Amino acid sequence: MTKLVSSFRPDDFFTAQQQIRLQEQKVQFHEAVERSEALSFIQQQELENLVEAEARGGYFSFC
Repeated sequence: MTKLVSSFRPDDFFTAQQQIRLQEQKVQFHEAVERSEALSFIQQQELENLVEAEARGGYFSFC
């Protein structure tokens, strides 16, 4: 299992707005898991896109 650690600071690669939306999506994901449900396809895609954007931002800010 891969875990990502966030700096929790907005930057040029992952904005404050994206961080807020990612946290909202994480909450929805965990709530769905607790109910043994799945996110909608659109919600899942948005969550995956935000996680990938955060990972790319971390990579580029590390370089």
